[in-house]
Amino acid sequence: MLNLLTKKNKIESEWLKVSELKAGMRIAVPKDWVLGMHLDGMLADASSARRDAQLRDEDGEIFWDEIESIKHVGVEQVWDIEVEGTHNFIGNNIFAHNTVIFGAGEASTPTATTIRGAAATGLNIAGANLTFDASLGTGTGGSGALVFRTAPVAASSSIANTFAEIMRITPGGSVGIGIAAPTNILHVTGTPASGTPTARIANTLAGTTKNNGLLILAGNDTGVAASELITFQRPDATVIGSISQNGATTVAYNLSSDRRIKDNITPTVFGLADLLKIDVQDFSFINDISKQKMTGFIAQDLNNIFPGAVTTNGDNGIDSLALGITPWMIDYSKLTPLLVKSIQDLNLKITNIETLQANANNTNTFGQYAVEFFSSGIKSIVDGVVYMSNLVVDNLTIGSAEKPVGFTIYDKTNNAPFCVSMIAGVLASEPGNCQAVAVTSSPTPPASPTPTLDTTPLVVSDVEPPVITLNGGATIEIVVGGVYEELGATALDDVNGSVPVVISGGVDTSLVGTYTIHYNTTDSSNNVAIEVLRTVNVVATP
Repeated sequence: MLNLLTKKNKIESEWLKVSELKAGMRIAVPKDWVLGMHLDGMLADASSARRDAQLRDEDGEIFWDEIESIKHVGVEQVWDIEVEGTHNFIGNNIFAHNTVIFGAGEASTPTATTIRGAAATGLNIAGANLTFDASLGTGTGGSGALVFRTAPVAASSSIANTFAEIMRITPGGSVGIGIAAPTNILHVTGTPASGTPTARIANTLAGTTKNNGLLILAGNDTGVAASELITFQRPDATVIGSISQNGATTVAYNLSSDRRIKDNITPTVFGLADLLKIDVQDFSFINDISKQKMTGFIAQDLNNIFPGAVTTNGDNGIDSLALGITPWMIDYSKLTPLLVKSIQDLNLKITNIETLQANANNTNTFGQYAVEFFSSGIKSIVDGVVYMSNLVVDNLTIGSAEKPVGFTIYDKTNNAPFCVSMIAGVLASEPGNCQAVAVTSSPTPPASPTPTLDTTPLVVSDVEPPVITLNGGATIEIVVGGVYEELGATALDDVNGSVPVVISGGVDTSLVGTYTIHYNTTDSSNNVAIEVLRTVNVVATP
């Protein structure tokens, strides 16, 4: 758009667009002597004769020339000039101001502006390119950049908007969005609203078609160098993860795990017991019309056991998800340390079982068996009466034909003794302890009391938990780099006798610190023993 200075009468003048000019209007042109002074470079010389003549001219430098006719001569390439403020220039001997392209409605309510090349006519004619050229430089100067500007909204309705650069294409072809000096071929930066992504790549094909997203073509064909395909950085440029090429045909997903960026390093409290609580489920997703069966975990369930692997969205995990709300998610890779720790716990159990088996195989002499029997089977001997914790036999005989007796048990309600015996083929019970009875040639059955059959089941109550005893000391000290040898522990139960001990925990002898080994067990009645701990201190080399 070209603005020309026009005059309606002798005292009024204004700038009009070329498209608004009509025959009979007057436009401002420079007088001949003004052109001469421009050519001579003397217009600014106040001491020159021509300048003096100009000052004496009552109409100044401008001559108002009337338009006789306007003729369209076609389209041709022209120069485009923008002049700031109220300044103007002379083009083709006509005073002009600003040749930038504006949409209709300048200075009022503007409408959209479209820039396009000439349209083709006829059948199947390809359109022409629309080329934007920056200013050419010379030599090593290079050309200018293509700069795109918009005007953000002002703070109030009375403040004019101000142009600001939003995108630039450098002479080298780098594109910067939100940055005037891009350091990459595509450099995008900005400050979107909190929670809003800086960039979005959307494949909006609908239906069930295969709609691919982002293709990253990088790396090398041989895998000789570990090229970074995607790098994740914090705003301070610290790398926190990456996806890199791993060989010629695979990728590696890398997370920061450097010892130098960690502190408060201690053995984990998680282990096999936690892993066994995790339910593995088969399921399908609600929106999957194929209902493909998947195997995995439920985020809400896993969050109660191993929350470090779960990312929530801040809700209660129960209410229905609104459209667009992110569901709870699981990072399956974070379960790897728990799996490793659980395998270590299993290995300790296997080692303990092997130790117990080896000890059992070594008890192969009568003397050793006797020691084992009397140390674990018999509780005490008082006045010739043997008190045992438990007795299991294949065949039990009580009394003899010469001395038929019964056996004494105690009532659980009143703690009174009762003698249970066999009388005339009927199982009977009498108050009091059993006494040995001698057999006569013609035994006479007692007249009273009348034998009664007691069908109440005999139940042996086991309420005592096993007792765990450590092999070796409760505190062990090892110099860093040494070897930790698990000494194990034994557990005795008043009913089951010797029971296996479950050992959990581990020791990293390459790292100075304090480690705890846990010893637990239960008997057949599910009585849980009091946990016993062993502390292992890995100390620095003296």
